[in-house]
Amino acid sequence: MRQYPQRERIKQASRELLTAINVQLAALDRFWQNEQTKAAVEIFILNQVFTKLPTPPFTAEE
Repeated sequence: MRQYPQRERIKQASRELLTAINVQLAALDRFWQNEQTKAAVEIFILNQVFTKLPTPPFTAEE
C-alpha cells in the first residue's frame, strides 16, 4: 500500500483545526451575532489553515 504523507498531514491538520476551533468557540457566547467576533473567528481559522496545511498543493488564492 502506497503511503501518502501529504494526505496524512492534511488529515492531522484538519483534526487539530477542528479541536482549535471548538476551543475558540467555547469561550465565545453567540459569536455569530457580532460582526467583529465573526471576523476574528474567520481570521483565526485562516491562520490555522495557512500554518498547518502543506504549501505545494495549495496556492495562496485557494
